[in-house]
Amino acid sequence: MFSRTIDAVQGNARLAQASIGEEVETAISQTDKDVAIGGATLASAASVSSTSSACSAIR
Repeated sequence: MFSRTIDAVQGNARLAQASIGEEVETAISQTDKDVAIGGATLASAASVSSTSSACSAIR
């Protein structure tokens, strides 16, 4: 989870610590499935921050 106001999460959620690009790269490298990103601002930032090969895996 990315948040500017939350400093802790519960359950199976994880609060992101790295940049959007780094977090996307990590998520993609840990699965062979597509990675979905919710929220227009976050998805836009991720597509700008990630490598072109990573962006093709984001749907």
